[in-house]
Amino acid sequence: MPPPKAKGGKMLSLINWRLKVTLNDGRALIGQMLAYDKHMNLVLAECEEFRRVRPKKKTGDTAEPRQEQEIKRSLGLVILRGEIVVSISVEGPPPVVEEDKKGAVSFQSQIQSNYLSLILFSSFLITLWRSCLLVLAEACLPVVALE
Repeated sequence: MPPPKAKGGKMLSLINWRLKVTLNDGRALIGQMLAYDKHMNLVLAECEEFRRVRPKKKTGDTAEPRQEQEIKRSLGLVILRGEIVVSISVEGPPPVVEEDKKGAVSFQSQIQSNYLSLILFSSFLITLWRSCLLVLAEACLPVVALE
């Protein structure tokens, strides 16, 4: 599933998505993008680094060259300078909300729900106030008999 389109551009729609960032030295970093700026500086959370290394040759070893190995290293929170970013690709959607974070999410949705209720109640009070004003205005107007 591709990320949803955002009003602020493609990068804004990728906030919290897992991205693979390729660097100019050949390394690849995979992590959750938390932030970016106009220089393409990136902040990645839960970041892992992948790099390819060639094994060292031993003296007197004339056999076939060995295969490159990919080494994985966990880095955690990383700030990348935009100057070294070569490419960015989507690796996966935002992570599912964990049990610990559900309380914060439900609290936020509860605040939004209360805010909506407050707006509806305010509009009800305004309508009621206008009705009361109309009734008072009619009561104060002199009754004119039509002849």
